[in-house]
Amino acid sequence: MIIEILVAGSTIKRRKKYWCGFTVVQRYGGYLASMVLVKYPELCEGGFCISGTYVLFPEFASSFLINSGCIWMDLTDHELLKSRSPACSIENLKNPVLIIHGLLDKYTPLSGLQYMHERAREAGKDKLMHVFLYDDEGHGISKEEHKEETYGKIVSFLDSILGTS
Repeated sequence: MIIEILVAGSTIKRRKKYWCGFTVVQRYGGYLASMVLVKYPELCEGGFCISGTYVLFPEFASSFLINSGCIWMDLTDHELLKSRSPACSIENLKNPVLIIHGLLDKYTPLSGLQYMHERAREAGKDKLMHVFLYDDEGHGISKEEHKEETYGKIVSFLDSILGTS
């Protein structure tokens, strides 16, 4: 799986700590960042996710994801889907994460984020999740004013955690 390759690469470079934020590409970036944060929490001081996929169970996936083959796993294998869903390992979250999501996202529906946030609340980890929602954005951030605001939020978030401001 690609997450093991990324983690192995970071281990080889012997980085002590780094920030996890694979958001530039906007294809599985939020998913990868959130997976690293819950599967390998010792590697990151925190992270940020934009429009991530947090649950792979079919009831939380968009019909586009299912029908396009983007979810290439056996959708009847509950244990596999659970093991590869960041929301199902949220109890391992150790460091803060900034999550930005559009309410109109039809690619990665809000229901997955809601499920993860509820599980985080149940595990006492919700205080580590800083969620910001745009009511007029879909998948990713497309409006120029929102891009500027989003990047400002990311910088402020990182500054507040790293103490660089």
